[in-house]
Amino acid sequence: MFWRFRRTIPEVSISDVTPSHVVFATFNFKSEEFRREFENMLASEDGLKKTRSFKGCRLIECLRDNSKNTIVIRQEWDSQEDHEAYFQTRKDSGMLDKVSEMIDGELEISRFSPTSL
Repeated sequence: MFWRFRRTIPEVSISDVTPSHVVFATFNFKSEEFRREFENMLASEDGLKKTRSFKGCRLIECLRDNSKNTIVIRQEWDSQEDHEAYFQTRKDSGMLDKVSEMIDGELEISRFSPTSL
């Protein structure tokens, strides 16, 4: 006897699984010491843990270029407004001022939206 089971999979909209706003923040540090200090900031209670709990944050991950003192933070947010509100809190706290002293040039922020390609 052969039994065939059919599993019902709920319909999922692409908007349910695709973030509406993706951000890449690139930090090019002046030295390895500054990069390590930044990594310690990220690991603190006021670092990535706080970011992950912010309204609209779906994902945040850090990528390090081992041949340079560069860290890229990839973020997924429900909306650009959610990310802008989060970013403003980091500005208001003075964190971005501190980080700006540690990096060469300016912080590079790239914003993306999903495409149906």
